[in-house]
This record gives sequence, C-alpha cells and structure tokens, in this order.
Amino acid sequence: MADPEEIEEWLKKAMEDWRVAEILLKSGEELTLPCMFHLQQMLEKLLKAVIIVRGSRIERTHDLSRLAHVAGVQRVEGLLDLCDAFTLFAVNGRYPGDLPEVSISVARNYFEAAGELRQKLLNHIRDKTTEPQP
Repeated sequence: MADPEEIEEWLKKAMEDWRVAEILLKSGEELTLPCMFHLQQMLEKLLKAVIIVRGSRIERTHDLSRLAHVAGVQRVEGLLDLCDAFTLFAVNGRYPGDLPEVSISVARNYFEAAGELRQKLLNHIRDKTTEPQP
C-alpha cells in the first residue's frame, strides 16, 4: 500500500518547483531556462508520486516519458509531448551546452500546458488515494 506521507512529500516538492517556475516567469527577466528546468522537475516529481500511488517502485531516472509509462498515465492528453519537450531541460540541462534558447512567450506557453497537466495528475492522485481499498 502506498505511503501517504511519501506521496505528500513528493507533491510538496513538486509544488515548490511549480512555484519557482511561476516566480521566474513573473520576474520580468529572461530566466526561461531555469523556468523550464523547474517545470521539468515539477512534472518528474508528480509522475513519481503517481508511481508511488500505484504501489510501484520509483526508478532513478529523469526520463519523463519512461516515468509516464511506469506511472501508467502515458495516455493523458498532451503528457508525452510535454515529457519530450521537458526531458531536454532535466538535470543535464543545468550545465553549459547545447540547450535551445526559449523565449518568454514560449516559456509561458509551456507553463500553461504544464499547469493543465499538473491539475490532471493531481486529480489522478486524489482519485486513486480516495478509492476504497479492497
């Protein structure tokens, strides 16, 4: 059975990343790459919370598509597209390299899309944790 405290810890950390991304977008500065990193982190942590809710073990990976499959939510509309986009900005994206430039308008669009997915995944978690147990 899933540990409610562990789920809550993952959700709390996911919401911290969401809030950081929001603050970065509202800062008025072009801090789009850190924003994308925190959106990736938020989605990763939500997917890991779903995996825990399912009673499965979390894999040590930042591959969002892989996590979506393990979580069993790969059919959530738009999820795999965002997984593909955000995986580029995972931990490896925090180092100098060949990351694409992301305009503030593109970052805002990703933020909105991530917000919709965030709500869908939170609803999924809520529904699964409030189901009667056999």
